[in-house]
Amino acid sequence: MARYQKQNLTESQLSLIRENIRAHRAAVDLYRSGAFDNIELRTFYRRYKDEMVRLGVETTELRRWTSAEEEILRESLRSEGGIRKAEEDLPDRTGGSILHKAGRFMGTISGLTSEHTKRLWTEEEILLLEEALEHMRPAEIYRAGILPGRSKSSIRQMVSRRRKGGKTNGDS
Repeated sequence: MARYQKQNLTESQLSLIRENIRAHRAAVDLYRSGAFDNIELRTFYRRYKDEMVRLGVETTELRRWTSAEEEILRESLRSEGGIRKAEEDLPDRTGGSILHKAGRFMGTISGLTSEHTKRLWTEEEILLLEEALEHMRPAEIYRAGILPGRSKSSIRQMVSRRRKGGKTNGDS
């Protein structure tokens, strides 16, 4: 399709958008459903926002995280399930939204996907790390299996953050 070619949505597509908005579901999930294969993503979002305005729904209202949701996310990230658990615990949030927020808690979103189980460090893990650092280097801590579920890179990064005095967890 040409970049500026006018694309029209069918009445059934507009109806799907309105229903999705009323149910407070994520726009991206609707777009991925396959009902909009003939429509460019940019056009879809523009029309979606237009319909939200027409229906009197404030767009920022749908994007704000509540403190309860943030706490659920933190707890999910601390658990063994990581991102996957967060996606299960927050069914009203898209995977992308969860990844973005988790990335802000963790300080980075690079390389973070649903396939990974990246999670926040627990206080117990930090204490174990500090004790082990008195006698061992990060690579030795990894090889000794003192912090199961933590990669050598993760251990090195945490040591670096602690030495710099930076944040070690996503807690605000």
